[in-house]
Amino acid sequence: MLPFLFDAPTMATERGEKKESILVSRAIMLPSIFIYQHVYIILERRSVMWGFTIGRLFGIPVKLDVTFLLVLALALIGGVQVFLLIIILFGTVLYHEFVHSLVARHYGVRIEAITLFPLGGLSQMEEIPREYELRIAIVGPLSNLILAAVLYVAAMASGSAPTMTVTLDSLSYLDAFFSINLVLGAFNLVPAFPLDGGRIFRHLLAQRMDYTSATKMSVRIGQALALVLAFIGAIYNWFLILIAFFIFISGMGEMTLVSTKEALKGRTMADIMREMPPVLSPDDTVEDARAMMEDVKEHVVPVVSDGILVGIVHADDVSSVKPFLRESARVKDIYDDVPMTAQPASPADEIFQTIEQKRIDVVYVVEDSMPIGVVYKRDFELLTTLST
Repeated sequence: MLPFLFDAPTMATERGEKKESILVSRAIMLPSIFIYQHVYIILERRSVMWGFTIGRLFGIPVKLDVTFLLVLALALIGGVQVFLLIIILFGTVLYHEFVHSLVARHYGVRIEAITLFPLGGLSQMEEIPREYELRIAIVGPLSNLILAAVLYVAAMASGSAPTMTVTLDSLSYLDAFFSINLVLGAFNLVPAFPLDGGRIFRHLLAQRMDYTSATKMSVRIGQALALVLAFIGAIYNWFLILIAFFIFISGMGEMTLVSTKEALKGRTMADIMREMPPVLSPDDTVEDARAMMEDVKEHVVPVVSDGILVGIVHADDVSSVKPFLRESARVKDIYDDVPMTAQPASPADEIFQTIEQKRIDVVYVVEDSMPIGVVYKRDFELLTTLST
């Protein structure tokens, strides 16, 4: 069994036999919390999704996070029926994400990939234009509810109404498919980030107020619902507390994102950049790089050759070299390409949007290929704090 996905109480039948009951409504709760069509969620803070591509569908890469293999392994331990239920569950999640992605692509949004992980699914895409946010958000839950309705009609046509409770001793995959789609669609309409309902609610509020105020109000309402959910979870099911926690934290992340972009409007990179920090030469030793990082208290330092920015060295790059080799190893052997540069006149809000999408921590400002300043990701967020 999968204790973190399923609630499987043991119930006695009239004959004294025992059977395990999988309540699909609870099974889907945890995965559904991350059915989120926008890249800005708490898991997005990981610099890399540790996964691998299993194929493409409609030209969109489908990836499995490596931790998903644990789900499959535990499902196999639970038996073939549990394994098939897991396949139905995540197949439905994948269907939900593909609907989001295909509609987003229709409106010109570039889709990077869809990744499945133990908590659900994530569509990685560019920023959604505000005028299309409602359509892209609502289509996911609606697709699940429509499919649930079709399955209900199919079940009725076969002579039996589908049930929300799926038991392993009398497993109906039609019932499981119906229940998962119904709960996934309904739960994602809850007006709380990172669920689709949070985006739908914000869009409706934005018709009467500015976008930032609409975000603040929808986040606060979502967090209030999270507190209620946590209270209920403390009494009935601790999984609800976990869900409430992620709703609360994701709301904070969305608010920070929107507030930062608002604070950056009208500013250029020249307005917010710092002076260039000390730089390394490709011929410097790795020990020089380590000492410089320690001096400037930064985990990344630039590499400049003949006045031109040629790369960066991360603390991880330095750590990968054994200490006794650092005096002889050269920076040119370990430095990475510069992930992103900007011009002094580049709009700061657009650069911030890009580094969020690409998970970049630092942007160097260059003029005629020569570095003149630097902006760290935390500088963008600090500006938001100072503006409020």
